[in-house]
Amino acid sequence: MRTISKSLILIVFTLSIFLCSAQSDCTATEWEKQILLKNPSILLTDRYLANFNFSNILLDDRTCYLGYIGDNYQRLYINFTEIHKETSTEYSVKGNTAVKSNLCDFNGTIIIKRLCELQHYYYGVDDEMKGKIKKQGFTLADILLCENNTQKGSGIFKGILLIKWYVDTNNVLLYDDIANSSDSYCNNQFLGKWTSYRTNVSKKCAWGHYRIPCSGDLDIGAAEFSVNPKYNDWGERWNYCGEKKQFEWDIASETDIETASSEELGDLKSEKSWSNDCNSNYYVGFDVVGAFFRFSTNYAMNTKIKKVNATTFAIYFSFPIIRPIPDDMQDCLNYAENIPIAKIERIDDKLKFTWFGFYDTKKKKRVHTQNPFNTNQESVILQKCDR
Repeated sequence: MRTISKSLILIVFTLSIFLCSAQSDCTATEWEKQILLKNPSILLTDRYLANFNFSNILLDDRTCYLGYIGDNYQRLYINFTEIHKETSTEYSVKGNTAVKSNLCDFNGTIIIKRLCELQHYYYGVDDEMKGKIKKQGFTLADILLCENNTQKGSGIFKGILLIKWYVDTNNVLLYDDIANSSDSYCNNQFLGKWTSYRTNVSKKCAWGHYRIPCSGDLDIGAAEFSVNPKYNDWGERWNYCGEKKQFEWDIASETDIETASSEELGDLKSEKSWSNDCNSNYYVGFDVVGAFFRFSTNYAMNTKIKKVNATTFAIYFSFPIIRPIPDDMQDCLNYAENIPIAKIERIDDKLKFTWFGFYDTKKKKRVHTQNPFNTNQESVILQKCDR
């Protein structure tokens, strides 16, 4: 009987994993029904909701969130930057999304509606976790993410969130990675719709760790997620995450950067320059061509500037090349023109200047990553100087 019991548990577990990628009915409502049907569970009381905090599980960055939007499975990047537990059932959320070169910030809420304990635990290969788990289960939640309506191509994400968890013998709630050796392993799954503010048109969308629910023929991988070659717009870097703190700034933009207009630049565009020290020879000036940087007698360069939102601009390296070319920058012809080298954020009458460095297309990494205004800081505050 013990052998039969283990087999039954394995079958139940395999069925639940299958939901990570393939469903015949791809509505969020039907997906939720199938999760409950194929994962026999017990509904836990509100006492557990008060004690559990799922923020760290959702913020877990061991892997990318793989995601798509629309019937053509366009690559969707999503990043949660902040998640805070507000009540036993409600969480506030902040983050950003990217589709191609379109970047949006969002705020939102997660409302827990089901906290379920599995009737049959899974202990991993050879039961290696047996005796190390006090509880194991999953959580279903409603999620609503509202992108900044002042940003281009913004809208609202609405759908169902699935979180898999377990509690260890120290009563710590943890991300359930016990089955991560399974071919179909997944966690932190979302299925729902995105609706445009401007057109009110809705598109299906989904994301998740390791696998994406309702991904149709997008995912053709057996042992792990693998993109069907017919969806070539995902590109060779489809599994690229980027650094969490600058997720949206590590994605290549379109080849031709559309420089911010005079109206978009506002009072950034003037005869005066900006610097962290108005007595120094390190400064930046802005006009409709872009941004002009002068770093003492070392070098000067032109860049292009693109508006990201009402207060933020992206800076891109631009030819003609740096003059004079310093000895350690002789390879500047390899610097990408479509990946931001810096960003500028308006803070009252000042600018926060964050430097990322140039992206070297040959070395496939960023170079000269120290902020030219202050090599000891990633970000500096610039003020308008009378010159």
